[in-house]
Amino acid sequence: MHVSAPENTTIRVAACQWQSVTGDVPANWALAEGLLEQAHRQQAQLAVMPEMGLSGYIWREKAAIEPLAVLCSSAEVQNQWVAAAQKFDMWLVVGHPGVDEPTGTLRNRCTLVSPEGIVGHYDKTCLFPEDTHWAAPGTLPPPVWETPWGRVAPLICADMDYPEPLHHAVTNGAELIAFPTAWVEEPAPSAVWTIRAHELGIPVVAADLFGVDQGVVFSGGSCIIDGTGEVVDSIDYETGVVIADLTLRMGVAPAAPTSHEVRRVELPSGGLEGRLQVDLAVSGTDLTVGLGNILQPPTADIVVVKALTVTSASEHDEALHTLRSMAEAGDQVVVGSVINQTTGVAHVVTSHRGAPCQPVATAHRGADGVWQAGTPAAQAGLFSLGEVHIAVIGAWELRHFFVTRALAAQGVHVVVACGPAALSPPRRREASQAPFVLALGGEEPYFAHPGRFRAGDSNVWLALASESPDMPSGIFSPNHVWWPRREAVAESESWVLATCTADTSNPWGEQSVSKPLVSGRRSDIYPDLWRVVGSGSPPAP
Repeated sequence: MHVSAPENTTIRVAACQWQSVTGDVPANWALAEGLLEQAHRQQAQLAVMPEMGLSGYIWREKAAIEPLAVLCSSAEVQNQWVAAAQKFDMWLVVGHPGVDEPTGTLRNRCTLVSPEGIVGHYDKTCLFPEDTHWAAPGTLPPPVWETPWGRVAPLICADMDYPEPLHHAVTNGAELIAFPTAWVEEPAPSAVWTIRAHELGIPVVAADLFGVDQGVVFSGGSCIIDGTGEVVDSIDYETGVVIADLTLRMGVAPAAPTSHEVRRVELPSGGLEGRLQVDLAVSGTDLTVGLGNILQPPTADIVVVKALTVTSASEHDEALHTLRSMAEAGDQVVVGSVINQTTGVAHVVTSHRGAPCQPVATAHRGADGVWQAGTPAAQAGLFSLGEVHIAVIGAWELRHFFVTRALAAQGVHVVVACGPAALSPPRRREASQAPFVLALGGEEPYFAHPGRFRAGDSNVWLALASESPDMPSGIFSPNHVWWPRREAVAESESWVLATCTADTSNPWGEQSVSKPLVSGRRSDIYPDLWRVVGSGSPPAP
């Protein structure tokens, strides 16, 4: 369906939230119609409903949900959706189980409904473990649907855990994401939702379930997120609807890089053969580091130092000497960065137990103050300490997901990032009535720390030496959802330490080895957006 519209348009969107009545499609549709009535009174134009909202989400046997999938795929039920769209003069995104004809294959599906009829379907491509009991994954990427207000693309729940589906939608012209979800395991609005929106500059309408089903707690927290990643409005753990206005730029999709190249820069091995873990120490954001001031870091296999700031070539050489001396004195691997304030050039270097500093990556500060890679390809120094594989990158490469996911796909367990970064400030986790939240302790000031998130979506340990007091340094684990957190965040002038393991007998180590969010990325549908090339020469400092 093609619908013409002005270049800039405002749409009033609604995210509906309810506790699904398991197995009762009519009861759930009655709940939905009540919320649509509320949204209509507030003049909403597009309403998104939760994932599997018409059936309930937890199904352990295919035979039990199959009749519901057949019912939700019937003309009788879908005509009810069209009638509601006509009654409320509203477009709808309905989450439900679906069945393919004539194969009988069951899918976790959402459907776009206009007042004129059914526009199209989308089948979830990246399944959550609960889906696999009954549903087959979708075989096509998310469509981009034309509406009177702009181009809308759907994602369903675990699709958002992977950056590739959203990137595909944005690069194919999506201007708004409709996001039915049944989010579990963490409070909502999730950091995943907001950082994805920020990363690719696209608004998201997230409609979640809430409540408990067979011991599984659904998070609630349905919300509307703008293209900066800010939560415009949300509700907590209750039945309700959240409504807000979003401005879309018709015909001007958000910017999204289309490909990336990662160049391997091999560094000397540090020995420690047979080891399955390494100890890291990262300097706190406020920890003073000066030329000629050789710090006394804690004992660790790898020490990551915040930037040394210089203004001349001689000071640059002195900074390298400082880092090398530190590595020699502590018999350690030292990773640091040197920023020349005069030239606006930053270098990331390593010294292995007193060996000359090896340059790994460069960046240049643009006129707008944003740091960009100084070479056509992202540079990444790779080495191993025992059985633990480590990559060193410039912190500016954390802006997008390409580099860390490319390195993770190459088998890297630990990513060390230092130097100037372009990361969004973290979002605090607010209080919630969701029952599992009580086990999470108080509010988290760094709930949406991009370092935590980037470690999690690539399933790597991430050591970040930050230059910004708003973005504290830290060492983050390969799963950003599990609680209690396995991380160390420098909230004051101090060193932070952590042991990073690639031992599969340890659940955190197993995450860094098996990498579920990398190995399950559906490269059959979403081709890798990077390529890794040779062990090219390091850039000259």
